[in-house]
Amino acid sequence: MKTLSLFALFFSASAAQAALPPTAESLRVIAAIAQSSEVYKKMNGGWVNSITQGENDMYDVVSKDCHLGVKVTRLPNRPRFVGPNRLKIEVGQLNCIPQD
Repeated sequence: MKTLSLFALFFSASAAQAALPPTAESLRVIAAIAQSSEVYKKMNGGWVNSITQGENDMYDVVSKDCHLGVKVTRLPNRPRFVGPNRLKIEVGQLNCIPQD
């Protein structure tokens, strides 16, 4: 019985910290950035050519003439919640090349 209790405790602790496979996690982060209303507003509703991952959880959202830095922070889950961490999107300054 003691072994079963320890097994149940270990399983519940590890399940609460379960992560998605790398491809699924990266797609989830990219989707969160692409669907962010803040990103949409900063990009003025323009076309996004790419979203690339940089260092320290920073991402670069690129359009034809602009770059937007976005920081993605993984927030801890609520107690007893199993699944991927919640994401917080922080939008930086939009940097554009002046058009002639």
